[in-house]
Amino acid sequence: MIFKNEEEKVVFELNDYVFEELSEGDLTGDVKSYSYSSFSEKFSGEKEGKQKIIKAEREEAKKTGIQLSPVILQYRGLDEQKKKEENKNIDVLVSMKLEEVREQAYKE
Repeated sequence: MIFKNEEEKVVFELNDYVFEELSEGDLTGDVKSYSYSSFSEKFSGEKEGKQKIIKAEREEAKKTGIQLSPVILQYRGLDEQKKKEENKNIDVLVSMKLEEVREQAYKE
């Protein structure tokens, strides 16, 4: 379709749209098996990277004395990460103390 102005000059031309093929894959119609992978496996690397960023944010806030809103702490996961690290440190200390007591009991 061609659109012209009053002087019969072509203003623009409108052509039908041609759809491209959606897939260049196998179009034979054969059924292929497909298995879904879990999101936790797929994004585990991203999660580790985010944990490093969150730790850096916590350390920077502590160093500069910035007081973050409790909503921010919860939303960004700073509180959760801090609790996990504290629990991990407690587990390590308890394990060390338990091993020390075992060794002492063995010697006696």
